[in-house]
Amino acid sequence: MAFSVRLTGYAQQTGEALFRVEPPWWSASALRADERWGVPTIDAGYVDYHADLGVAETRALHEQYRSRATQGVFADADWQFQIQPMLELLDIIFGVRASEFSHFRVTVFEWESGLS
Repeated sequence: MAFSVRLTGYAQQTGEALFRVEPPWWSASALRADERWGVPTIDAGYVDYHADLGVAETRALHEQYRSRATQGVFADADWQFQIQPMLELLDIIFGVRASEFSHFRVTVFEWESGLS
């Protein structure tokens, strides 16, 4: 099984989800080890970890993982084609649009990769 990260931002005024992105350069293993992700939930045999974080905490994660977005496998042009728009969106969200958000849910979710 493999794990990925999903980031969902919720509106300050309505509580509705304003955006959802899956930044592949964020470390699912490091987040799962972080006590803020607590006890996992199990859905149809898959394990998910959730943390509801404030704007400042989530911005700090964005900054922490930013350098990984252009390193290793992610330096490849095909990855950069996908990653750069996500980075730009996150920069805007944690910059000029930060006041629009009440919180962010960071989910580390398990999925079937087909590899064993």
